[in-house]
Order: sequence, then structure tokens, then C-alpha cells
Amino acid sequence: MTFQPLLSPVVLGLFLVVGLALVTWAFVRGRRSTRGSRGLLTLLRRGGMVLLLGLAFSGPAIAVEQEDVVSNVEIIFAVDRTGSMAAEDGPDGAPRLEAVRRDIRTLVEASSSARFAVVTWDSSTRVELPVTTDSSAVVNFADNLHQEVSEFSTGSSLERPTAVVHDLLQGAAEARPQNLRYLVVFSDGEATDGMMPSETSEAGAWSEVFDLVDGGAVLGYGTAEGGPMRIYGVGGTGATDEYMTDDGGQTAISSIDEASLQTLASELGMPLLLNPTEVQLQALGGEFMDGANTVIEGRPTVFTYSYLTWIPALGLALLVCWEIVVFTRAAVRLRRTRAL
Repeated sequence: MTFQPLLSPVVLGLFLVVGLALVTWAFVRGRRSTRGSRGLLTLLRRGGMVLLLGLAFSGPAIAVEQEDVVSNVEIIFAVDRTGSMAAEDGPDGAPRLEAVRRDIRTLVEASSSARFAVVTWDSSTRVELPVTTDSSAVVNFADNLHQEVSEFSTGSSLERPTAVVHDLLQGAAEARPQNLRYLVVFSDGEATDGMMPSETSEAGAWSEVFDLVDGGAVLGYGTAEGGPMRIYGVGGTGATDEYMTDDGGQTAISSIDEASLQTLASELGMPLLLNPTEVQLQALGGEFMDGANTVIEGRPTVFTYSYLTWIPALGLALLVCWEIVVFTRAAVRLRRTRAL
């Protein structure tokens, strides 16, 4: 058995010293009016309550070996975080990125034993997370996902992340050739670099990526009617109350480019899911895990702790019940004395 304190040693020690001191002081003060045996029992009972509570706070526990479970599935998320992904054409005017955050969490939950990697693109492309088994890191990424800073935007297109995604997949294939790899692209398909919509996904731009994956999906966000986009301020100020404007000074409206998304999906040989539902994403995660093999061997052992605080807590509960009984009897006696 070991101890994993719930309080710092200093605070725990101070609690015990002060608690036992108060119990002793109460015993010394009341011994003149209390018969010896009864007073001693009170001292032992209340002192035991302090000690048992201190023992519970000290965190008695037993170490438990837990295998770090991971399958042979790798899922790469390629996430569009250009300004258009902040368009407010979701339910109740929610921005598209809010749906992306939710969908990433859903996919991670549906395939929690997979390895994950995250690539984002806007005016540039970055590997936010290399291939990792830490699904909590992916969820944390989703929780903090936001559009690019508007002042620094120079436009983007669906072709921008291809080189980085390709290199990431190729490196993973060389390191773990036995694994299955899936790609999920999150985007509205809209080009913001001055290219015409028909140019946003040139034939063959993703062809080399196609050879490195075993499947996946293109997830499209937005509506044909579109929505306005808030300006995201520099310096961590976040989304402002101002909306982006077009060359004519009018509020700019971003609409989903379904044609470009369909071209990308066809090029990758994957289905296109527009504004996917939770049920669709859970099914997609299930499909990824259907091809998983047994747990990969040679993973390090993870040690967790199973707390035994319930044992001193049970003893404390019994002493508290005893204290209540004693207090109730004393109160009844006092009431009868006053009645007489």
C-alpha cells in the first residue's frame, strides 16, 4: 500500500495538530463536570474522528498496473481554420468552427484507442499534433480551436495542406507500416486566396495522399445561403463584435463550396458528409475501428492508483453516528432537567 495525499503534507499535519489539540482542550475543560470513564470515551471517540479523517486525507491507495491500450488505427484530422470557417450559418447562428469542435470530440470518443494527428491550415499549414496516443490532447486542441487572426490572413485554398498532410502520412507509414491510416478533412471548401471555385481543387492535388490512406471522409460545413464572419482580433482578443466586409464595404457573406468539397472527396475516394450529425460521426468512428487489430505489443505499463479512502471513511461514519447518539441523549437529559 502507498499514500497519495489529497492535501499537502503541511496542511495535513496542521489539521492533525490543531484537531487533536482542540479535542484535548475540550477534554481537560470538561473533566470536572464529566465522570472519568465518560470523559475518556469522549476523548477517544473525538480523537479517533480526527485521526480517521486525517488518514482519509492522506490518500491510502494501492498501485494498479494498467496496460496503455492502443490499436493499429491512425486518424489524421486536417482542419480548415480560415476566416470563412467562422461564418455564422450554423444552428442559431453558431459559427462553423463550433460544429468542428463538437465533431472532433465525437470522433475521438468513437475511436478512443486510435492514434491521432492534427494538421491545420489557413494562410499557412501547421502540424498541431504529431501522431500521438493521447486522445485528451486532441480534445484539448478541439476545445481551443479558433479561426486565424483576421489581420494576418492572406487567403487559402483546399490545396494548401496537401504537402504537409502527405509528409505526415508518409512518415507514419514508414514508422508503422502495419497500421491502418484514415484521413478526415474539415472544411467549407471556400477559396479565400483569390482563386475561382473551380480552381480550388485541381485534379491530382491530393492524388499522392490517396495512396497513403485506407479511407476517411470529407466533412463539409456551412450552407448555400451562407453567413457573416466576425473579425478575430490580434493579441488574444478573440472574436470581436465587428464583421468582415467585402470590397464594397458591405458585410461579407461566406457560403459553402459544395462542388470543391465533392471534387476533393472524389479525388480521395472518400464520402462527403455535409454538416454531419452525431450519429453519422459515431458510425464513421466505428468504421475506422472495425479494421483495428489487437492491441499493439510492447507498450509501456501505466501505473494508476486505486484509493482506499472508503475504509477510514467508514470508520469515521461509525464514530459520527456514536457522537450523534451521545449528543441526542445529553440533549434529552438537559431538556428533562429544565422541565423539572
